[in-house]
Amino acid sequence: MWRWLLSGYFFRYAPIEDMVCACRYAHVDEVEIFDGQIAPLSPARQHDFKQALEDFGVRASSYHLPLDESADISHLDEPMRLMALDRARKSLDWAAMLGCETAVLHPTCSMRGHAPEEVSDQLHFLLESLFALLPFAAQSGITLALENMAPAPDGERLGSKPEHFVPIQDAFPDLRYCLDTGHAAMAFGPDRMDTFARAFADRIALCHLSDNAGDRDSHLAPGRGLINWPAFFRAMDKQTAPPLLCIEAPPFAPGPRYAPETWRDMVAQTRTLTSNDMVPA
Repeated sequence: MWRWLLSGYFFRYAPIEDMVCACRYAHVDEVEIFDGQIAPLSPARQHDFKQALEDFGVRASSYHLPLDESADISHLDEPMRLMALDRARKSLDWAAMLGCETAVLHPTCSMRGHAPEEVSDQLHFLLESLFALLPFAAQSGITLALENMAPAPDGERLGSKPEHFVPIQDAFPDLRYCLDTGHAAMAFGPDRMDTFARAFADRIALCHLSDNAGDRDSHLAPGRGLINWPAFFRAMDKQTAPPLLCIEAPPFAPGPRYAPETWRDMVAQTRTLTSNDMVPA
């Protein structure tokens, strides 16, 4: 039923052989590529990267667009927003080159909080950016998935509340979403992190799975924090089409050059969280 992915984010400073080796040990044949793995490479090395994935039978199913503030498509400074749109288009071209079916987009890349009126302005700019990006992604056969964000400690962050997505859903009724469990746990607490699952209804294309205690975006391996995983998977079982499940966490083991068997153990332990014993009807 579930399609499992490992996140390339945790291999961004490692040779591609480390990522494909982890996939083989963990019996996972799909990955989410992080933009930082591709952007620094020359076209020739990008081709080599793609070829290495194909040679090892690993599919790049998802692509995470850039995260730094210069990639903020809801930036309040218009020239910065337009530059961010150009970066997003370039990244979508790379995602298409790799054969990805989904691309994950943050509604904002700003790490600081904003006043409510600023969030309203950000939302306006986000809608403008989506009007430009959605047709571009569709032409490449890529489903754009907008991710829920963690709350900010010093104000409001666009995308951290379900109500932020209401005007987005009104403007783009076919838009898909990426549900980040760690962000949701911070926004609502580990016992109520399925709130976004209900808000997004049947439009979740992909989930980023990580655990925490509700206080910070720790990116712990699923099951190592306080998230109510049975509630989460019950919510996912109600989706008409099962979303991709990307484990956006490193193994709970000494690292950062994690041994291949630690990836295997993390995936196996995460799979147990979906069992019928853990997810009562």
